[in-house]
Amino acid sequence: LESYPELSTSFQTLALERYRKRPSKHADFDELVLARARKVVCRAAFVKRWSTAEQPRPFMEFISIPAGSFTMGSPEKEKGRFDSEKQVPVTITRAFELGKTVVTQKQWTEVMGTDPWNWENLKETGDNYPAVYVSWDKASLFCEHLTSYEREAGRLSANQTYRLPTEAEWEYACRAGTTTAY
Repeated sequence: LESYPELSTSFQTLALERYRKRPSKHADFDELVLARARKVVCRAAFVKRWSTAEQPRPFMEFISIPAGSFTMGSPEKEKGRFDSEKQVPVTITRAFELGKTVVTQKQWTEVMGTDPWNWENLKETGDNYPAVYVSWDKASLFCEHLTSYEREAGRLSANQTYRLPTEAEWEYACRAGTTTAY
């Protein structure tokens, strides 16, 4: 564990004790607690780096997905189909935005201050590779932190928020108006 001078010594000591004593089944919970602590440290660097005039490009690029309807799920005769993939009509009532690319390792590290892929036998590492070995909870926490940082930097209003897409939004965007298996 690194030392974070921006956090109180007592908080760092408590976090370190919890980390060392944690049962393995609670590792994800403790990582989330420590990630929330790292947020305090990462925020200042993130806001400073992405709020300067020298950084005209956005931190992440998004594409707009229009509202619309589609059939979610797979046809009964589709190869590789699971029983849980029954087809149902779905209407997306409001347009939404989706990241143009996956979250990169650089973006993840800038926001979260961690590198979960570093503990795996992963050959593809670098700024532009996707952030991998990230749970749904950690991805949600990434969205929470990014929302906070972007609001603080003045690029996101109080009524806007980053979040993960719903399963329906994801399938709708991926299908892009098609009805084929892939």
